[in-house]
Amino acid sequence: MRRYKAQIRRYRVSTRPKLRSRRLREFAAVAFLLVLGGAAALTLPRLSAEFPGWPEIARRAFPGPFVVVGVPASLEEPFSRTLAQAEGTSYAKAARLKASFPGVRAVRVRHDWIERRVRFEVEMRQALAKVVHGGRLRGHLAADGSVFMAPEELRPAVLPEVDLEGADAAERRRVAEFLAGFGGTGGVPGTLERMGFVSKAEGWEARLADGTTVFWGDLRWTAEKVARLKQVLEDSRRTLQGALTADMRYFEDGKIYVRLSRPSS
Repeated sequence: MRRYKAQIRRYRVSTRPKLRSRRLREFAAVAFLLVLGGAAALTLPRLSAEFPGWPEIARRAFPGPFVVVGVPASLEEPFSRTLAQAEGTSYAKAARLKASFPGVRAVRVRHDWIERRVRFEVEMRQALAKVVHGGRLRGHLAADGSVFMAPEELRPAVLPEVDLEGADAAERRRVAEFLAGFGGTGGVPGTLERMGFVSKAEGWEARLADGTTVFWGDLRWTAEKVARLKQVLEDSRRTLQGALTADMRYFEDGKIYVRLSRPSS
């Protein structure tokens, strides 16, 4: 048996020329399809700009149903009605929808080539505060600093007020970022009730629901200011009775001043 095994030899057999050629052709075909699909995916979004006839082709290719996603249930019907009545391509319809509803931040169009259906993905603005001036509601502040009239579905039941009079676009964006981050900082003794712009030099003034007034200054270091304000107010209330005023305009110099807003009775 050992002598028989010793006589066994193993040989590497090359693929036959015909089989090898066929495999190469199959591999080349698959690679070509992958490259073609990738090129199509990159090219289609640019056709509307580079090929004037593309929007009309897209309109004819998707003449049928569409679906709207990302909107509150109460707004689905008016949004769908606006899209159905709008003329032109799906992109023109999306632009019409955004122009018709200030609460819409963006509309993305997705074409389902298999079902020949258009998907409108809507991104709604969320209200961070009520914009007031002179005792009147002027709208609602969005995360990007813009002001719009928010339907009930896009605003919480309780919102702080903000007076933007005199604030430029940059300050409006900053206060929107401040309001968005204020709730996630751990909070202070007293819910934020109102923010008001004073001037470039003085910054902002805040009022808490417990009656505390805060000369906030500029809107940098929000998390640090909130944490330190919480400590200062808790300490001050052990000795001071009544509504407090905290001055944080010198926070950059390491100073916070606290006093009674008015003498306690």
